[in-house]
Amino acid sequence: MKLFLTILLTFIGINIAIGQVNLVKNPSLELLDSPCVQNEMTTKHIPFWNGIDSNGYFVDGLNWYANLCDIGTNNSVCLNNGRFSHYPRTGSGMSFSESLIPGFCLNYRDYAQGHLFQNLIAGKQYCVAFYVSQTQQAYYSIGNIGAYLDDGSIDTAIITYYLAQTQYTPQIIEHQLITDTLNWVKIEGSFIANGTEKFITIGIFTNDNNTPKSIFNSNSYLPPGEGCFLL
Repeated sequence: MKLFLTILLTFIGINIAIGQVNLVKNPSLELLDSPCVQNEMTTKHIPFWNGIDSNGYFVDGLNWYANLCDIGTNNSVCLNNGRFSHYPRTGSGMSFSESLIPGFCLNYRDYAQGHLFQNLIAGKQYCVAFYVSQTQQAYYSIGNIGAYLDDGSIDTAIITYYLAQTQYTPQIIEHQLITDTLNWVKIEGSFIANGTEKFITIGIFTNDNNTPKSIFNSNSYLPPGEGCFLL
């Protein structure tokens, strides 16, 4: 993709600072809308997850999905799928995201949007945590992976659903480059809720010029400008 940074979405948590209850629905992407999601399926097939065009009409801008039940296809988990060699951090499901595609589509981004069980409480502090890893076939390593929590207004960006959503500022952001292809890297932070938040959107909200990056695998078979991260 684009900056092929496969975000392996295997666990996403939002907890009130004094509690331990995860407020994210289907946080490890284990629930499926069919017995097994196979061969380049997207997060629109994962209950309570979608892209920022929740109508799901388009493939562009959507995180892809991989599951241990999917064997031998282009996006199958584990070995020899042509993009990455990973197991989910927990359970059997994960997704991967693509961003930055110089020469193809300026400021291209994929976003994964998840539903919360309830609105957050105004004035309360919440802890947000999720795990990412870099794919072995990434051309670049990139930073600025963030989580944005809101009332779903970001879903109104229908025409620009596949572009960097620079008008939004994620409450949680990791500026450092993600370079680890062996381990899951935890991204976490806390913020004070305003009481309207009922969705979490994960991705890179800065444009190409303002997104830190470094060539990771110049021998990648992926086109120059392509990177990938797993969630």
